[in-house]
Amino acid sequence: MRGFNGSGIHFDRGLVADTSYAFTLFDVLRVETGLQAGWIQSVDDFGPGYERVVGAGLAFDFSGPWSTLMNVRMGRGLSSTIQGKGGGGDLRFVVFKTFDRWSGKSAP
Repeated sequence: MRGFNGSGIHFDRGLVADTSYAFTLFDVLRVETGLQAGWIQSVDDFGPGYERVVGAGLAFDFSGPWSTLMNVRMGRGLSSTIQGKGGGGDLRFVVFKTFDRWSGKSAP
């Protein structure tokens, strides 16, 4: 769930609705923004019944040095019915090494 990755929420059952919009800036930066709502259940962690969580996020993808793909994701928990898990945020930075399969340059 966007915005709840570092919150310690784990669930075994649920339904997640996701809406997002992505676009490219200057042919080098992919930007994605999105909103997720989930109805989740974990009897061991927060008892019987379903809980509601809502989060939003923003992501950036771009070519890095040495044939890498960089991914930066930020999320913010907007609301939750789980006691003590009402907000917060997360940041994730991932580097994918593509072994010359990914490049920001066009092939000759």
